[in-house]
Amino acid sequence: FGSSGKVSFWFAVFWRMKDLEDHEAELTRDVPFILETMNRASEKVNMLERHLCEVQEQHKSILGERARLYESMNDRVRPYFDASSSLQAKSQRANSMAREYASAASEYSDAKNDLRTIEELLAYGAHQVMLDKEQQDKLSRATVRVLHCQQERDRLERDYMTVLHELKEAQAIVDAARSHAGESVLKKYAPCFRGVQQCDTRLHQAKTQLKLLSESATAAKASYNSSISELDNINVAVHTVRRDHSKRCMSRDDVQPELEVAKAVFGEESPLHPLPPPRARSPEISPEVESDSEAKETSEAKETVWAGDGFVDVSATPVAPDDSPFS
Repeated sequence: FGSSGKVSFWFAVFWRMKDLEDHEAELTRDVPFILETMNRASEKVNMLERHLCEVQEQHKSILGERARLYESMNDRVRPYFDASSSLQAKSQRANSMAREYASAASEYSDAKNDLRTIEELLAYGAHQVMLDKEQQDKLSRATVRVLHCQQERDRLERDYMTVLHELKEAQAIVDAARSHAGESVLKKYAPCFRGVQQCDTRLHQAKTQLKLLSESATAAKASYNSSISELDNINVAVHTVRRDHSKRCMSRDDVQPELEVAKAVFGEESPLHPLPPPRARSPEISPEVESDSEAKETSEAKETVWAGDGFVDVSATPVAPDDSPFS
């Protein structure tokens, strides 16, 4: 390049470096937020895993305590205890099913009332009427809701009746086991029986807590892994941009758009003063006698001086005595 071309070229390179910085800033804009999210997720995972280990130890301890209490009971008492535990579980399920059935029955009643209200507003069935599309859709949705609620209520009713039958059978087994064990023996082992029941309640609570902690830890790990993946993608994108930039920025053809901008800013000439060209070296004079042509060339070379804008020949321009610096 000439000196003007060099300035324009390096201006274009600077321009492209600025574009690279802007591109990297855009790519890495969310990095602080991602790092903060990742750190919070990491802290949450560590906290949940510590809590999970503590609950697991509690669960293990409760199991050991229950096993000791159960083994301490008489063989005649254990069948009664097992039957009583089964009866308690079925009773809890029956209560839950009763609540679900009552809710479904109430929803079915509300759906029927809503359908009846719509039919009355539309005078449906009283006489022949023409319904528009919106009215038909409203009536259809109300009818479908009634059918769906009725099916759900009937299903829950069947399930509830099944649970009630199982509950009745479990109660009969408990009564038989009580009669076989005897009231005096049951009274003797009543503290152990209550201890086992308490252990079962604590075990149920521990299992529920373990499930919740495990789900929370899984979600926190997923958030952490997602943050890692986002950072990896940003890292790859930044390296790709830098690699592409390094391939392009040193090519004059590739920075031609920026060169045009530089030319518009600086013009055709460089804004910097060009360095003066190197002074022509005078030929060395050998000790031997010079020829006429060599003497002439030496004389001409000595009379050529630098005048700021280039070399000029002053041999044809004699200096007046008053202009001489030595006069």
